[in-house]
Amino acid sequence: MTIGETPFTRNMFSHWWNEVLDEVNILFSPLFVLPKFLGVDVIMFSYRLVCEETIRDAKERGFSVVAWTVNDADYMRILARNNVPFLTDHSSKVDKNMFTAKSSSKL
Repeated sequence: MTIGETPFTRNMFSHWWNEVLDEVNILFSPLFVLPKFLGVDVIMFSYRLVCEETIRDAKERGFSVVAWTVNDADYMRILARNNVPFLTDHSSKVDKNMFTAKSSSKL
């Protein structure tokens, strides 16, 4: 494995816990209480939880959405077409052209 292909964390419990916290955050996200309280501009969700409704609700309330950790090239293209930035462990899969397409795709 090269450095660009190694995952950020190999601790599966830590990764699982982050996803559980994201799920809890999604339950309360329609209220956006925590981000409002903290005064943040960007909300980060696991890419599995990012959907059109999440993006729309966040933008209506003045927040941007960032997806983590997207290692599938198809998901990268879908998120890029919907103007959702993402974090990845596999930067070699990111194609700069995926960010130039203006057509929107359903998530």
